[in-house]
Order: sequence, then C-alpha cells, then structure tokens
Amino acid sequence: MKREQGFCDFVAAVAFGVVIASLLMLLMGCEVRIEDTPCDQQQTCPDGRCPDKYNPGPVNRLEKALQTENYAGGSCAHAATIDSLMAQGRADLAARWRASYSGGASLGTLRSAADRLNVDYAYTSSGDMGFLDWCSRTRRPACIFYYTRHAITFVGFEGGMAILLDNNKPGKEIRVGRAEFKREWDAYGRSYGHTGGVAFAAVYSPAPPPPTSISY
Repeated sequence: MKREQGFCDFVAAVAFGVVIASLLMLLMGCEVRIEDTPCDQQQTCPDGRCPDKYNPGPVNRLEKALQTENYAGGSCAHAATIDSLMAQGRADLAARWRASYSGGASLGTLRSAADRLNVDYAYTSSGDMGFLDWCSRTRRPACIFYYTRHAITFVGFEGGMAILLDNNKPGKEIRVGRAEFKREWDAYGRSYGHTGGVAFAAVYSPAPPPPTSISY
C-alpha cells in the first residue's frame, strides 16, 4: 500500500513538473539563433530564423561617410561585408573585421572570418533571389560577388531595380533592372564555381527607416 501511494505521488509530481515547464515555455517564447529552426514551421526565411516582426521601410542606404572604400590593394568582399555590419549598427564588429582581414576573399573565407569573430550571418551561393528579397525587406545590405573578380554591396530592391554600391566608387549608386541583375549575378557566381549568385549578409538589427511626415 505504501509502495502504491509512493508511485502515485511520483506520477503526480512528474505531471505537475510537466505543467510548470509548459507554462514557462509559453511565457518565455522561443529564443532563435542562426542555427535554430523557425518557431513556426509554416513560416521560414533563408537563414532559418523566425521571420522578422520588423516593419520594413525604404531600402537601407548607407551615407557616403559610412561606406567602406576598397582598401589594402584589393579587399572588396571585406569592404562590402563591413558595409553590411555598419548598416546594422555594428560599428564595433566592423572595426574588428577591418583590423583583422584584408585581401581577396571567397565565400568560404567570409564564413570562416565571421565564425572567428562570432559574427551572425546568412548567405546564398545558388542565386536565390528570395534571399535578396529578404535582405531588402529587412533592410540588411549584403556583400555580393558582382563584376569580374569583384564584390560590392547590395542595398536592396526599389521600383523594380537592384540598388548597388561599389566600394571602388563610394557615394555613387548603381541601379540595375531586376531581371538583368539576376542574369549577371548568377553568371558572376558561376564564374567562381558556384551554382548561382553569391550573397553574404551580417544578421543584426538594421537601422530604422528615416522618419516620414505626418499630415494632421
């Protein structure tokens, strides 16, 4: 009889623990990192994070003073990655990246550099336009391999055009039609041995869009 009572007490304690744990999970929600699966399996985005609740505004243009000019005789991919960090308010990581890396870089080089600096990132090497749409919608500029042996900054899509910044010519905006951009981006990606266009973006909180006037 005592043994049966003890077993019942054990079962009741386990059930109580499950209820408490469930309540705590509901209260805390889910913390998502780059490597985690989405909270809602019905909603995904290219890097596997929960979709942003952030209300998108205009594309995240970097002021000329914040754009990174190509440096050390040819560090275009690093310069474009620094742009991605600067646009998301991570001047601290941008400074560390600039101090740590220079020279030519492949996608693998960028990923390894980010891992060493504990930089959160997302990327595509298959010409996934959905990835760039996500970058544009969440106002996260990306380093893209574009032009021959060169990498520049993808700012976003606007009015059917891809908005690009070339670190060889800071301050000058390049606008390319979406279809033309897709063809060229894929071609440059394949020239590096990938299946399509290459893009690499830091993943932090982007700067808010500029304020708009309100009519009363």
